Amino acid sequence: MTVDEDLKSLFVAHFGSGQVSWMSTLRDGSIGTLLSIQQQYGTGPNPRQTAPHAHGVAVDPTKRFLVANDFGADRIFVYRLNTRTDQLVPAATPFTSVPAGSGPRHPVFHPYSPFMFIVSELASSVSSFRWDAWSGSLQLVQTLALDDPTFTGAKSASQIQISRDGRFVYAANRGTNSMQVYLVNIFTGTLQQIQVISSQGLSPWDFALDPTGRWLVVANNVSNSIAVFAVDRVSGMLTATAETLSLPLPSNVTFVRADSN
Repeated sequence: MTVDEDLKSLFVAHFGSGQVSWMSTLRDGSIGTLLSIQQQYGTGPNPRQTAPHAHGVAVDPTKRFLVANDFGADRIFVYRLNTRTDQLVPAATPFTSVPAGSGPRHPVFHPYSPFMFIVSELASSVSSFRWDAWSGSLQLVQTLALDDPTFTGAKSASQIQISRDGRFVYAANRGTNSMQVYLVNIFTGTLQQIQVISSQGLSPWDFALDPTGRWLVVANNVSNSIAVFAVDRVSGMLTATAETLSLPLPSNVTFVRADSN
C-alpha cells in the first residue's frame, strides 16, 4: 500500500486476489471511492506461487506510472496513471519478469536518479533496475544475494527502504534476523553492501525510516517486539538503541504526520 498526497490517492496491492487498486483520498485523510482495479496474472515454480499475489506498489517520481511487484507471478507489473479518466492502464511493456521462484515483494524508487530497487522474498535478494520514465520500462542492473553462500536456512527477505537523500538502501532479512545496508551508486544504480546488523529480534517483518532520517524502526514479528536503530546519515550505518517495545506479532511500521490542529 502507498499513499500519494500529490495525486490524492491510495494504491493497494491485494495479496490474496492478485489485484491492484487505485482509490481516491479525501481532505480529512479518509478513503474516497474506488477508481480503478487491475487483475494481475501468472504463476511461479514455488508451491507458494500457484496464483498471482500482488505484494507491493510504488508510484514513480514523475507520478505517471505505478509499479506492482507480484510475488506469485515473478513479475513487476507497470501501469500508466491516466489522471484524466482515473484509470490504471497497462504500460506498453506491461511487466518485467524476474528469475523464476524469486518472489518479488516490495519496490522503491530512487528519489532523483533513474533507478528502482526491489527485494525478493524467496530468492532473498535485492535487485536494482534502470527506470525509463518516458516509456515506463525497466532494465535489470544488478542482483545481490542477502545471504552468505554458506547460509543453509530458509530464505526470507521482507522489506526495502531508501534514504531520503538516495545514498543508502536498507533491507530486512527474516532468514538471518538481520538488517542490511547498501551504498547506492547514483550514476550506475549498483549497490554495495556496507553493513549487516542483528534486527534485535526474530523475523524482521517490516521496518521504516522516520521522516527525519535519524531513526529506523523494525517490527520483529516472531519475538513480538519493536526495535529502534539510530541512523548515521553520513555513513548510512545503523546502531541499535535501548529503545524497544513489546507488541504482539507486529507486521507493519508506518509513520503518520501529526495533526497540526
